[in-house]
Amino acid sequence: MQLGMAGRARFAFLLWFVMGSFLVWRGLGFREAAGDDASLALAIGIALGVAKGLTVLRRSSRRIMSRIEAIPGKASVFSTFPPILALFIPLMIGFGWSLRHFWGESHPAVVLAVYTGIGAALIASSIPIFLFARRH
Repeated sequence: MQLGMAGRARFAFLLWFVMGSFLVWRGLGFREAAGDDASLALAIGIALGVAKGLTVLRRSSRRIMSRIEAIPGKASVFSTFPPILALFIPLMIGFGWSLRHFWGESHPAVVLAVYTGIGAALIASSIPIFLFARRH
């Protein structure tokens, strides 16, 4: 699918925002199992996630915006993200699966904190991409 700069930016924003929301939703599923630790795990996860999203992942979102600007006009949505993500994403999915499988029952607060933290980081770092898409 060929999209212009604004379309590729909207696609990147929607992908990061939807995946972040999905991870927060999945993490919140462990609230009940976490019991008394749920509030603390949720607060730590969101605080660290937003901090990571506004610092570390913000640089990644800037790189994505630079990739979009480097190809003016119409281009494939696959040109939006670096090819290394094709390897990195399955690794992250495997990490998430193993975290739920091995720690989900014994340490649900950890799963809650990690999932909501990563989701909050993706949502926070998607904001510059959204603003970029609005400008173009």
